[in-house]
Amino acid sequence: MAKTKISEFDIDPANNTDINSINIAEGCAPSGINNAIRQLMADLKEFQTGAGGDPFNGAVNGTVGATTPNTGAFTTLSASGAFSANGGATLGDASGDALTINSSAVSIPNGLTFNSGAVTLSSNPTLSAGTANGVTYLNGSKVLTSGSALTFDGTTLNVSSSGLYPIISVASTGTNAIFGYRIDGSGGNGRDWRIEQGRNAVGQFNISDLTANAVRYSIGSDGTVVWNTGAGTGAEKMRLDSSGNLGIGTSSPIAKLDVVGSINFGPSDGSRVAVGTTNTFTPSGGSPTAYYGMTFGGFVTNSISLSGYNGIALYTGAGTERMRIDSSGNLLVGTTSLDFVNNTGIVQFPTQGITITKSSSANLGSCIYLNRRSAVGDGILIEFAESNTVEGTISISGTTVSYNGGHLSRYAQTVSSKDDSLLKGTVLSNLDEMNTYVDADGNLVANEQLNKVKVSDVEGDSNVAGVFVNWSHDEAHNVDEINMAMTGDMIIRIAQGVTVQRGDLLMSAGDGTAKPQGDDIVRSKTIAKVTSTYVTCTYADGSYCVPCVLMAC
Repeated sequence: MAKTKISEFDIDPANNTDINSINIAEGCAPSGINNAIRQLMADLKEFQTGAGGDPFNGAVNGTVGATTPNTGAFTTLSASGAFSANGGATLGDASGDALTINSSAVSIPNGLTFNSGAVTLSSNPTLSAGTANGVTYLNGSKVLTSGSALTFDGTTLNVSSSGLYPIISVASTGTNAIFGYRIDGSGGNGRDWRIEQGRNAVGQFNISDLTANAVRYSIGSDGTVVWNTGAGTGAEKMRLDSSGNLGIGTSSPIAKLDVVGSINFGPSDGSRVAVGTTNTFTPSGGSPTAYYGMTFGGFVTNSISLSGYNGIALYTGAGTERMRIDSSGNLLVGTTSLDFVNNTGIVQFPTQGITITKSSSANLGSCIYLNRRSAVGDGILIEFAESNTVEGTISISGTTVSYNGGHLSRYAQTVSSKDDSLLKGTVLSNLDEMNTYVDADGNLVANEQLNKVKVSDVEGDSNVAGVFVNWSHDEAHNVDEINMAMTGDMIIRIAQGVTVQRGDLLMSAGDGTAKPQGDDIVRSKTIAKVTSTYVTCTYADGSYCVPCVLMAC
């Protein structure tokens, strides 16, 4: 058979007896050798150009090298220039043969199949398909692919879905270097929320609401944690700082728990603790309120309110106030008003004492009930003291109640203005004119029995009312009055040069002092009995006072 192609040549020289039917066998004509050489050159050129369709290895069509290479066969392809495969290209086999491409221009339009071994690229190749900055990966069909969802530009790695913004972004340099990483979530527009690490402007770790363009949660470089809520960009609501202080409503907590605002503790049924920091704080569930303070217990049942604004209040029943210490230190029991004249209850004023007012509609019972329940029974019910010294008592012995160390007295006005020259123990005389009282609206107040007085100016005056104790101002009616002793233990003023003895009965001397009446018969003019000659005080005019028992009434 004539050998018309190089692929038909035999590796055994003895079998190559012609070249395209030109006889080159042993003993051939000399012209045959010349013609054979020229034919061989033509066949080689035809093989180079591929015009003859002669495969390189003959039996395995479409491949370079042999399926099972023999010694000397082509097993390595090295392209130092441009490499072009117009059809599909399959390179390598199970033995690990390698493909080395030194050129930057490689064109394989219909794809490259590489069975095994390694592919080495000594320069940066250019792919004619795929996405710019796309990261190549094997798709579901195990085809090497690149797409727009996964990109890397040399500094930033992005994983995206639809929309303008990536789902995951990781960067260390370049324009996005403020992020260590970033994860975006989508509810519609591709950027509803974001988790990021390393954002210098806010914190080392952030969770953001991208719809409102607000950072909702962040952790700073020092460990500070900040929570932001509210409409729009919102505002900081809570902070845990690097010292471990938790602030709610403040960005500068000064304690382990620092709350600026109102607080409720407990279940929703109203049995809880509330803390209020404004003068309008009303906890859910109703009254009572704890303005600038705390409320313990139910808001519509029994409770205690501690308030810097309204003081301390105790409630019972369905939220009815029973007792209060207000911001001025006043104690109110059974009333919410300091108007003790027109309201029922107990009011204790820090500077004015205690008032007890009984309901005008309740005729039974008493304002004060005092009861000694000791084994003996008898003893003191009330002690009266001045500057820590007991001056008098009310005691009980059997069925007898004793008023000890005191006297009966009343208030009396004078016809003239207050006279500060009156001395304690001065003898006073009754007048027909009555005390006058006017309320805040200028209306006269009824007065049935209190008459006015003057200094006694008649010797042996039978109209003596009592002796002067001190001046007192009636706040309710804005008038000055005399506190006048009438019956009981008191001191009485004696004129200079007058001598008295214990047991003497006294009468008016007609100048505001008293003197002995001269006998031991109690008469209408008798005003007192001397109990001691001890001089309790001496005045500038030489008059002096001694203890006595008043009998003016």
